[in-house]
Amino acid sequence: MAIVVVPWYWAAEHASPGFLDYFLVGEHWKRFVEPGWTGDLYGTAHARPHGMIWLFWIASGLPWSLLALGWVTRTALVRRDDARRLVADPWLAYLTLWALAPLGEFGEYRLFRELPAR
Repeated sequence: MAIVVVPWYWAAEHASPGFLDYFLVGEHWKRFVEPGWTGDLYGTAHARPHGMIWLFWIASGLPWSLLALGWVTRTALVRRDDARRLVADPWLAYLTLWALAPLGEFGEYRLFRELPAR
């Protein structure tokens, strides 16, 4: 894979100096953790209110997201043995974490505001 990727990134950086910083650092990190980031060349980085990723997740996962929310609510209130089954079943735990990982990474990016700026 590196045989394809490295020459492509080198050519992109050579043709557009600063591309690697913009794309790899700006679009994949600064966009989410810097409140006033102005490096977005193709839209607005913070045009939506904080926490909208949760609503986007629910909408994009329909109908399964509603079923998942119902299952989590029922498990928390009534059926605690389902939570034990989730932990005991490796595939079910993996799929749950796979679905929730982006929300934890980008849904709570405000935690990173306390990091010192360079």
